Amino acid sequence: MTEEARSMNSSKGKQHANHILMLKALSVEIGHFSLKDVNLSINAGDVLGVIGSNGAGKTTLLKTIIGILKPTSGTVFIKKGTAISMAFDDGYIPESLSAKDIDYIFPKIFKRWDREKYRQYIDKLKIPKQTNFIDLSKGTKTKLGLAVCLSMNGDLVILDEITSGIDPLTRIEILNEIKAYQNQTGASIILVTHILDDVIQLCNRFVVLTNGSITTDFSLTPETDEAVLKSLLVAKKWGILNDRLSY
Repeated sequence: MTEEARSMNSSKGKQHANHILMLKALSVEIGHFSLKDVNLSINAGDVLGVIGSNGAGKTTLLKTIIGILKPTSGTVFIKKGTAISMAFDDGYIPESLSAKDIDYIFPKIFKRWDREKYRQYIDKLKIPKQTNFIDLSKGTKTKLGLAVCLSMNGDLVILDEITSGIDPLTRIEILNEIKAYQNQTGASIILVTHILDDVIQLCNRFVVLTNGSITTDFSLTPETDEAVLKSLLVAKKWGILNDRLSY
């Protein structure tokens, strides 16, 4: 959902004025798994793709960014005043709520909630207003989750496998709404995905996580899209990525 982010130290904020998020030598240990010495910065307006195999550390990274997990060492800097909104593949909306319930309840909870925008999403994406979340199809749950996320007007939007397991037409709708939101607001976006085409369509940069470490950090331009796709295929052959990745 949305939370007011932890503030960046003021002196560092002046030094890195364009960074909305910085990870410095970040390590996190959970049982037998660990993120190891992750260094990453995201500028205002960046759309960053995060790809990697199951167990590579993608979800651990996101949970650490939003403060659910505490770093073992290193630091997470988030620019002061930044609001974070999130949407996840596995759903995070209470099962008994309908789109209509959300329209009534969420404006009372979230300071940045845009009711007009939310209602536009509900109508445009043809989301049933009276049906409880638990009774919606997978694709409609995804659309409602995205509508909620974007209606919170986050400066940093985190999307975790949001296009996973949905039909192609719904996926196109989802991608189009993400693009439109970013174009309208200039928000920074972190997109975790196994679908390479999502990265090509949405992102200006991607990182590859392998066994808890960033092994690739690559900037994208329209001129390099085809080359990037080929490089990812090569990376797969080398075992950096796994067979769940879709082309």
